[in-house]
Amino acid sequence: MRKLFLFAFYLAVSGMGFLSAHSVSAQVPADETTVAEPELTPEQQVALDAYIKEGEEFMETLTPETGSVKIPTAGATLELGENYYFLGAKDAREILEAKWGNPPDKSVLGMILATDTTPYIYDYVVVLTFDRSGYVSDKDARKLDFDKMLKQMQKEAKAANPERIKQGYGSVELLGWADTPKYDNVNKRLSWAKSLRFEESETNTLNYNLRFLGRRGVLEFNYIADEEALPIIKDAMPTMSQLASYDTGHRYSDFNESTDKVAAYGVAGLIAGGLIAKKAGLLAVLLLFLKKGWILILIALGAFRNFFARLFGRGRGDDIG
Repeated sequence: MRKLFLFAFYLAVSGMGFLSAHSVSAQVPADETTVAEPELTPEQQVALDAYIKEGEEFMETLTPETGSVKIPTAGATLELGENYYFLGAKDAREILEAKWGNPPDKSVLGMILATDTTPYIYDYVVVLTFDRSGYVSDKDARKLDFDKMLKQMQKEAKAANPERIKQGYGSVELLGWADTPKYDNVNKRLSWAKSLRFEESETNTLNYNLRFLGRRGVLEFNYIADEEALPIIKDAMPTMSQLASYDTGHRYSDFNESTDKVAAYGVAGLIAGGLIAKKAGLLAVLLLFLKKGWILILIALGAFRNFFARLFGRGRGDDIG
């Protein structure tokens, strides 16, 4: 069942008696008849209506793309089919930066979401970037010792924390693999997932990554989700790994040793760099408390099922899950 993520629900928590936390989320029960929805005070209803209006107005500003979508920066094309849609760089950065409080990041190329989800409600969101470091040799792929790699990354993550704290993002701990690295040597695709704990978070964060190796760099799919979404992402991975392909001239097989740039690292560097190189980048997107003090409200016992039905155009009898 889909989780609910609220990015700007400005109720005065202490004054209105709502449950609150820095980082919480809850599932809406499928059977709404088993739960009595609490009555809202007039003040609460006004705040809720204002939030609904804000959400509706924001959704109207987005320009979703479907079907075949070109990513010129990467020399790649997305074939989204019926299950996904794409938001371009402008929309994606508006969500990540203005709405979710993440630092500005010009490397963001866009965002992929499942067709039945929005930036308000989702199991996972995929942010696209492109690493122009060059052709990544995969000769080390078969020799990787994942346990040894993990221990080294944990040391590096700990060593990077003073700089994160200095930048105002708090410490982060690499707990372990949520999904061990997997490399598709035929299609030149790499995936892995780490389990992270942010200093101010009450729950673990999932850092899932999918990489498409190309002639001049790597197209990056960076997943935004929590650990409970791991089974959903893993189920979607066979489809997700087919969404992107390089255009002729940009493919891994098009590499020209005499003219093309070669990256300074191999597959192991891609995996390790996902955590360390981007100290305050997309890892900070996951939680909304970091800079602007957004408050996440626990949607307890399906209290606002009607609100989400209105916001996302679902009938009262439709299941959110």
